Order: sequence, then C-alpha cells, then structure tokens
Amino acid sequence: MKHMESEITPMYNFSGDDIDQLYRDITRTIIRDGKDIVFGHEKKKAREIHATVQIYGKGIKRLLYGGVPRKFPFQGDKLKEFRKLAIADDVNPYGNDYTYQELVRKFPTNINQLNQMGLIVKDRQSTGMTDNGIVGVLYHPNMWKWENKPCWNWLQLRYLGNNEYSLRLLFRSHDYGMAMWANMSFILYMINYFVMKPNECNITEIILTSTSAHIYENDQDSAVDVGGIHWSREEDKSLLHQSLFVLRAIYDYVKGQN
Repeated sequence: MKHMESEITPMYNFSGDDIDQLYRDITRTIIRDGKDIVFGHEKKKAREIHATVQIYGKGIKRLLYGGVPRKFPFQGDKLKEFRKLAIADDVNPYGNDYTYQELVRKFPTNINQLNQMGLIVKDRQSTGMTDNGIVGVLYHPNMWKWENKPCWNWLQLRYLGNNEYSLRLLFRSHDYGMAMWANMSFILYMINYFVMKPNECNITEIILTSTSAHIYENDQDSAVDVGGIHWSREEDKSLLHQSLFVLRAIYDYVKGQN
C-alpha cells in the first residue's frame, strides 16, 4: 500500500563532534522538514522528526565536563545544579513521580530496588569481546497507565575495545528545543561517575535514538535563533523566492556588461 507523504514520519541521521553544529543542523531540520503535530494531555503544538544522533570526540568531552551548545537555553548554574542530582544520594529530593537517576539507580521491583549502574559493565571489558547484552531499562509495562511516563526508556553500553564504550540511548519522546542537550550532559555525567570511572574505562561515543524529536511551537523563537530560518514555511519560501529574484537580476546585469 502506498502511503501519502503526510502520513509518514520524517527520519534523519546526524553525526559529528561539534555540538554547536549538530544543534544548529538538527534544529533547522526539525523546523524545515518536521511534521506538525498536536499531542499530550495539554494538546501542545509541536514539529517532530525521528532522529538518530551520533556524538563523539570533542563533543563527548564538552558534554562530560558540563558544556552544552552555546545557544542552548538551559546551561550555566541551572545545568550545574541539575547535573549534581545525577550522583546525589537522594535520588528523588522533590518527590516527583520519578527521576531518571531513581529509575537507573533504584529501579523498583517486586522484591527490592535494583541498582542497574552496579551491574551494567561488571567484568565485561576484561574479555575483550563486544557484547549486545549490557543494557538497562527505565520503562516497565506496569507504567503504561501513568500519565507522566518516562521519556528515556532504555540504555546500552557496547564495548568497542581498549576500554572504550559506546553509549546507546532510546527516548520515546524528546524535547529538542529545551531538554535534549541537558539530558545528554546529565546522563553522560551519571554513567561516567558510576560506571566508567570505577571500571577505568571511557565513553567514546553516544548514539541517541529519539522516536519523537520535537520542538514545541511555544519555543519557536529560540529555535529560529538557533536554526536561522523562519518557523513559518511560507515566510521561508517567500524569502527564498526573493533571494532567487535578486540573484537572477545580478546575473542578468553582469551578463549584460560582458
């Protein structure tokens, strides 16, 4: 069966070590090619794509040491305080429905609370073998009735050799306007602290899959500043036509001078 283009979710892959460039490219893609949707209990308007993002090299170092893209709204002291929660003894100090650090470090089971960070890479790098079984989960089917389900659902650490790991993450829903880069900084900091350092190994890359990488319409001003294009596609088309008209006029003038 042939699907209409409007029915299909746009899918894009991004890869790089410059998080400023990645932020700009992803934002532009969501604005330009994303599908307009209305979702959630509050019926918020947003624009989304399905995104896979690979970050490596200097990008990993910036995120690990508290850096985020320069125009990202959530940084500075707010980000520092947020990152502290990743390793704090109290995994849910404000009594939220859940926190990511709680689901990773004290995942609720019928018997007890499971610290997934204590199990996830034990003795794996000593074998020198790649292993697809080093996984952790943040979602359980018992949560399906929750109004506020965890957006981050799954993680995998894949051994690359030489005490280097690839961190794979799956988000069912992901705010790329206001949350994504803070999430990456927070998660990388937590896993480096509890898993990488004790095992004397490093994360070489992050591969993030976001099945709904979206920017809310309410955050369009910030997104436009980052992406450098209009939120309204009609405005962008109008500017493109004007630019082409000017270029054509310049071309005709230069040609007439020769």
